Amino acid sequence: MASITYKTLSELPGLYEENYRKLGLLFPGLRLLQPLQRLAIDPGHHIELAVVAQCRYTSILTLLHRFNLPGKLVSDLSMTLRLCHDAGVAEVIHYQQQRNFGAVNPYPNARMHQPFEKYRVNDLLCDWLNQRLQHLHRGKLIQQSSV
Repeated sequence: MASITYKTLSELPGLYEENYRKLGLLFPGLRLLQPLQRLAIDPGHHIELAVVAQCRYTSILTLLHRFNLPGKLVSDLSMTLRLCHDAGVAEVIHYQQQRNFGAVNPYPNARMHQPFEKYRVNDLLCDWLNQRLQHLHRGKLIQQSSV
């Protein structure tokens, strides 16, 4: 199991960089957004990105994907992301009311996080971004509004 731990931990920085690159493709001009601005990339899928805070090199964003399914079989996807523009990395810091993910968690634990929860939530973001990039044909932003 130790080899998996080191492999997974060593893959995290690359995953952060890949997520940042894909976010940039999906949301062109991402670095230029101002706090409390929202982007809706596909009104039919109710996807929105909101800038919560922005500093010189870092932005905090919320990503929300609302699924309008009958009976609410699937909960909405909700993530808070930290983007470090100078390093070119994007990290999930909050996911579905959970935060403070350890890189490696003892298992079992009180929060019931998986041993590699931090990697898993960032990998989920990567998969989601891949799917959205395929679906939206790279960066067609439909609406931009300030809150």
